[in-house]
Amino acid sequence: MSMNLSKYLDFEISNSSLKLFRLSLGSIFLFYLFFLLPNWNVFFAADGILQLKTTTAFVDKINLFTIFDKVKLSIFWIWFIGVVASCLLIFNLHPRLSTILLLLVQASIIRRNPSVVNGEDLVYRMLLFYACFFPVDKKIDLLGKIAVWFSQINLLLIYVFSLPAKLLSDPAWTNGDLMYYVFINDTWSRWDLSSVLGLKPISEILTFASVGIELLVPIFIWFKRIRLFVVLISLIFHLCIGIFLQNVTFFSLAMMNGLILFLPERYAHDFLLSFRQGYYFVRTYIKKII
Repeated sequence: MSMNLSKYLDFEISNSSLKLFRLSLGSIFLFYLFFLLPNWNVFFAADGILQLKTTTAFVDKINLFTIFDKVKLSIFWIWFIGVVASCLLIFNLHPRLSTILLLLVQASIIRRNPSVVNGEDLVYRMLLFYACFFPVDKKIDLLGKIAVWFSQINLLLIYVFSLPAKLLSDPAWTNGDLMYYVFINDTWSRWDLSSVLGLKPISEILTFASVGIELLVPIFIWFKRIRLFVVLISLIFHLCIGIFLQNVTFFSLAMMNGLILFLPERYAHDFLLSFRQGYYFVRTYIKKII
């Protein structure tokens, strides 16, 4: 029975997809930290919006910020640790140590000030936690496989649990009007596309396509023959969300980052090879200029 299932289902772990995952995670987290930098002290300093000198609401939570406060170190060093760990992860240097450091930074951000936490923060924390146990060499042990499988399943459960909640919370998901309302809302839409999405057929197509993707991806992504197609559709789906909608950019990037774990070995390897060739080309060009 298991032999027959292995012909159709794909549970293999790809070394190249793990390297690509780390490269992507380090890059996104580096961008995320620079995005937070202007408000770092405002969000997380004891005398920022938390006003820890007048309240003890967050003091009892153990995290890097409270530790640095106690030893009189600037919390900027936490940001710096995150930047260094992100760079190490990008170049696959000490991947387990850098992942653990990023997990500590991300978990501390969540525990320090929950009021600024969004969905992407929880997705990053989940991915970083499991990534601490990912294989770091070509030999993939059982613990490493389980960690990758758990991260994949947890990522897909986001679709599984969020879709019913959406369908039950707003009738616009079932009558096809959801995308129209989203794109006329300044909170979510980057541009006013009501002139296009005001046409009901277009709004219905986009709304039902979104529902279909979230419904079918957790099932069909496990099938060998169509896995690459399903992963690409999912990546394009989240890329479009990140481009056309605001305030969910990092969540889209987090989901895309997790989907990389599903890429088949051959295609993840080819992408990494293309990235290296591009890197060497840019480095050679810069050397010639200098």
